[in-house]
Amino acid sequence: MSKILVIEDDFDIQELITEFMNAQNYKIDVANDGVEGVRLFQNNEYDLVLLEAALRRGNATAAGILRCNEVTLNKVGFTVR
Repeated sequence: MSKILVIEDDFDIQELITEFMNAQNYKIDVANDGVEGVRLFQNNEYDLVLLEAALRRGNATAAGILRCNEVTLNKVGFTVR
């Protein structure tokens, strides 16, 4: 089962993405901001990261760490409101 990290601060969008991905048999972890997302990313392995482009807290940090991390990640997606 593929594992996905969703970094999104809007609860409704979190719920929508989680329900859709769970229905497709993906394992989902959700972070409410970039700081939490970085922590989860550094402590777990993911096949895909969905990162909101306009996070209120920690977006630049999260994006930078995801881009510069030495861990191989096949895909990083960005969600936009």
